[in-house]
Amino acid sequence: MEHEVQNNKHVLKGMCGNETLKAVQRFASCSYLLSETKRQYDRESNIPSEATSHTHTCTSDDIKEMIDLISTTKPFEHQSGRTLRSFPSISKSPLDQLDVFLLHSWLTQNKNRLARNPYSCDESCEADESDQEEEE
Repeated sequence: MEHEVQNNKHVLKGMCGNETLKAVQRFASCSYLLSETKRQYDRESNIPSEATSHTHTCTSDDIKEMIDLISTTKPFEHQSGRTLRSFPSISKSPLDQLDVFLLHSWLTQNKNRLARNPYSCDESCEADESDQEEEE
């Protein structure tokens, strides 16, 4: 039925504004014959039919290529002299630039805030709320 409706719509689009009741009935009754004529012409002309299902790509070749690449370059093993060209100044460890005292004070401040009100948001929300209370 979906194909019939699609054929009818295609025929009605071709009417270009000449859509009287009689013309619509005439074209709707011949839409099936038009589609059959088209199929027969395609068969005789050796034109392949349009695909009715989706194709699925095979990823096995891509996976094999990735395994070969990883096994030859060994990205997870340490190799002296190898650096990141995109990030030349990046530290090897995020702990190299960590300020422990600043982290400790931030954690203590947030633990106290959450102990006072477990449903509160971050410090900026509290600052906004205190500003609103002062305005009132």
